[in-house]
Amino acid sequence: MGSGRDISALRTGSDSAPVVLVNSTFTERNPSLSPDGRWLLYESTQTGRLEVYVRPFPNTSEALYQVSADDGTTLKWSRDGREIFYQNASADLMRVAVTPGTTFGFTDPRVLFSLRGAADWDVMPDGQRFVVIRERSAQQRDRLDGCTTRPYRPFSGASKPTSSTPRLPLPRRPPRAHRTTRRSTSTGRPFHRRKSS
Repeated sequence: MGSGRDISALRTGSDSAPVVLVNSTFTERNPSLSPDGRWLLYESTQTGRLEVYVRPFPNTSEALYQVSADDGTTLKWSRDGREIFYQNASADLMRVAVTPGTTFGFTDPRVLFSLRGAADWDVMPDGQRFVVIRERSAQQRDRLDGCTTRPYRPFSGASKPTSSTPRLPLPRRPPRAHRTTRRSTSTGRPFHRRKSS
């Protein structure tokens, strides 16, 4: 094994010993197989910085192709295997067209759009649209459903209402219903009607 990170694979079944695919003194990481299983896409520090490389799979020692030209990270295949997407040093989303088959053909990288401020991204199954998760600014984090939130300020003595502060009238309480009590004319005691049995 090299001094950096290497890429290995595991066979399914009884033989689970790792098989080394890429072994060097550099760091190799983020391997990704093409949808047809013919090509291994990964990042390596072979030039002193991270770049995007492709090797045939599983015979990775037969060829080596450098896809990126100005740094390359966060690499992804399109679903049909005809495109490679990655992010360069300027935080741009790059596209490389690929000719699938037994031989690996590819075009020069082309800028699609900027990924500045993006926390993560992914390509949609049609290869024409992208999902981008962007970090919110401080002003956007304080905004909720179109309303700007403000910090809560407790009531202090300096801001108590003065005599010149207009006061809103208090709601009037509805008058109580007066209860009249009938009294006996002979005794003056309260008159209660007896319930009929």
